[in-house]
Amino acid sequence: MTGEIFKWLSDALGYGAIGVGLAVAVLATMLLMSEQSSPAQSSPARLSAISKFMIFAGILVIIGAVIEVYKLRENSAQVERAWYSAQNLPGELWDDFVIERQRKLLGTAEPANETARGTLSPGETKEMIINIPKNECRKYFAVTRPPSQISAKPDNNASKHEVHYDREYYRTGLVCASDTEGETRVVLQITLSGVRSQYEVKTFVAEPTPVTTAAAPTPSPPAGAAGPARSPSAGPAPPPSRRLVICTGEYSANCAGSYDKFYPCGSGSDQELAALVCSPSNASARRLHTKGGNRCGYSLIEATCT
Repeated sequence: MTGEIFKWLSDALGYGAIGVGLAVAVLATMLLMSEQSSPAQSSPARLSAISKFMIFAGILVIIGAVIEVYKLRENSAQVERAWYSAQNLPGELWDDFVIERQRKLLGTAEPANETARGTLSPGETKEMIINIPKNECRKYFAVTRPPSQISAKPDNNASKHEVHYDREYYRTGLVCASDTEGETRVVLQITLSGVRSQYEVKTFVAEPTPVTTAAAPTPSPPAGAAGPARSPSAGPAPPPSRRLVICTGEYSANCAGSYDKFYPCGSGSDQELAALVCSPSNASARRLHTKGGNRCGYSLIEATCT
């Protein structure tokens, strides 16, 4: 029995001040029990010493508990600070992340004129006005920093609303106008639920949805009648155009988005590079994105081959 008690005491000492206090309290209790079992040998002085011993043990337990609570709170605060530091990317890295997300989710969609940014608290809502021409649509891209749950909902002026990607801290969707005359003023409501965060919303021109209609059957000419004469100048239908994305810079790994062709610094102007990838077709070039870095910066160029 005594061996088990001493083993328990040795284990308790591994718990710091709380363990020491508990060990002292157990020893004081054992001494008090031995005094009560031999009342003839006990004395007021010895009982007083044991009582003080027990009070000292209680003080040790209280001090140890306070130290442990402080350590837990400090460790929790360090973990929280480390998490926020990891999420708060430097400005340049954050911009690269946003551009890459846009390229991956929206492709080469042309930016529109509407942009909104600011700071939102949990439960707060801010409005963004989108002017959409008749029978057209706009894509939107909403993102938060640091990551927080963001949602976007248009008012009743929108004839159509689709959510395409919802990954909590970023969201994309489609908003379409009605068939009324002129522009439709759509109010997009941005709401945050989570931690206080910065937000940014951008709009892009959505490609028109192709509408296919059944071709009317061509009436057969009456018997004996000659069919319509074919124009000698009518040739084959022109081939469809194709689009390629070119990246220029010093290192291909630093391109701000996906691309089809890479050319190093000094390879030529935008139009010259478009002519290279489209040869022998005709080519036109449009600059999608430019950023600084390394020897000559980085550019994304859209080449349309016709």
